[in-house]
Amino acid sequence: MKADKAHIEKPVSGNKTAKKKVNPFVKLMKDQERIANAIKNNQPLSSLKDIKFVRPL
Repeated sequence: MKADKAHIEKPVSGNKTAKKKVNPFVKLMKDQERIANAIKNNQPLSSLKDIKFVRPL
């Protein structure tokens, strides 16, 4: 059976990065750099859309 299905190609997904797991520590370091650059360039932190900030209740 496996030999019969060898010629069938699997569909190629176009968005492999969405399925890829991101190391939370690497993301934290990159987010810190982006926050520091935003502060240095006088940009509002609300413009950093993909960084989740902890807000008090």
